Amino acid sequence: LATASVPSFETNQEALQATRDLQQKSLEALERIQAQAAESQAVGQEALIQLQNHNEQLDEATRATQKVDDSLNKAHRLQDRFAFISFQFGNRKTAKRHLKHEQKHLKSTPDTAPTFKR
Repeated sequence: LATASVPSFETNQEALQATRDLQQKSLEALERIQAQAAESQAVGQEALIQLQNHNEQLDEATRATQKVDDSLNKAHRLQDRFAFISFQFGNRKTAKRHLKHEQKHLKSTPDTAPTFKR
């Protein structure tokens, strides 16, 4: 076991001065720790504010995406309804088939421009 060396003092004044020095060093260390804790808290608060801002931006992007998705779904329903009214059943399926055919054709002859039949 390692034993700590005990300082020897010749007078009570020396002991009191050593004690005061030790207390002063302890207070200085405590002040440094408190300053570091305050700085860490400020950094943490700033990070939290930034995260909240990013969260708000993500929420707004999600709402905008949902709005676009709803509009697309409505457009698909209307397109199907118009196709049904004009007796063109399976119109979207037929359009996809035509597009696939045109894409194959474009690979073989790159000079022609594609047309989308719907």
